[in-house]
Amino acid sequence: MKKVRILCFLLVFLLIGSLVFANNFPFKPGSEPKGFRGIKWGANISTLSGMEYLETEYTKEGQVKWYLRQGDGLKIGDAEVESIEYGFWEGKLLAVTITTKGLHNFMKVKNAVFAKFGVGHKTKPPKEIYAWLGFESNIILKYDKNTKTGKLYMISKSMRIQMKKPKKQHVYSAMVASPLGFTIGKATVNEVRALLRSKKVPYDEYKSSVSHGPGIYTKTYMGLPADNIDSLGIKGLENIDFIFDAEGILIYVEMRLSIIFTTRKIIFDHLSKKYHLVKKKLNLIGDIIYAEFKADNATIIAGYFHDKDGTDNAWYYVEYMHKRYIKMKTAAERAEAEREKKRIKKERRQF
Repeated sequence: MKKVRILCFLLVFLLIGSLVFANNFPFKPGSEPKGFRGIKWGANISTLSGMEYLETEYTKEGQVKWYLRQGDGLKIGDAEVESIEYGFWEGKLLAVTITTKGLHNFMKVKNAVFAKFGVGHKTKPPKEIYAWLGFESNIILKYDKNTKTGKLYMISKSMRIQMKKPKKQHVYSAMVASPLGFTIGKATVNEVRALLRSKKVPYDEYKSSVSHGPGIYTKTYMGLPADNIDSLGIKGLENIDFIFDAEGILIYVEMRLSIIFTTRKIIFDHLSKKYHLVKKKLNLIGDIIYAEFKADNATIIAGYFHDKDGTDNAWYYVEYMHKRYIKMKTAAERAEAEREKKRIKKERRQF
């Protein structure tokens, strides 16, 4: 249902864009809304109470986060509605989507909307799709006979214009990446050791071939999670790998999470609330299987790994990488590739 709702909303953007150049579909004089139920377009969600997070929609202009409002009356005129959802872009109210079920309820909503805003302009006869395009708001009302679902989309025109403006290079100042409270690029190896010891989480140490500094990896036994690792407070956590530079400063963290005790949606929604999404990859049914985020001090990668070496193990992972680690890893990979070329060349000469 989530995928269908998102696709419908994106199609509404496209429909409005085509109508702007085709016709003038005004509101009844004095009726054009400047928001919905007392919340003005562009209102910051931090100023609103009772907003319950629902899901995040990923568009080319950025993330639209959808919320329900506690205590919202699920009626429009005489019609009972299924839901009223509020969409926020960059924390500001962009749109409202109202859903109805059944033709009878849709007709009641249609009558109420026509009475308030004037008779809607039918955009694709004989389909039940009506439009109002104003100076501050755009509204689309539609009914799908196949699903027997009605939708009322209300969108801020000025917010939509802001979304479409070319973006300046983003400064990622919203959040510093600090997994388990350890700030990437600042925390030390002794601080990590102290926490693991205090929580009685067993670990091994090694020397990283990438950074040439120390590494810490929580112990596992026959594939089972490290003892007491649940005391670190992350649901589904199985083990963690920390890598430090030669001076003992934290530059890399990888968390491996169970596919049984957590889900990719929980992981990606958590990260999207804290960091800026820059890249994602979907599978055939529209679920996110890989995503890249940015923070002030790190690149964060989240994804799914399936070990096909015979063990058939699978897990989710989250990596936090300081820019110095990324440079080191790139240099190490190049050096390894060069060594491999020399090895192959030597074998050919011997042959």
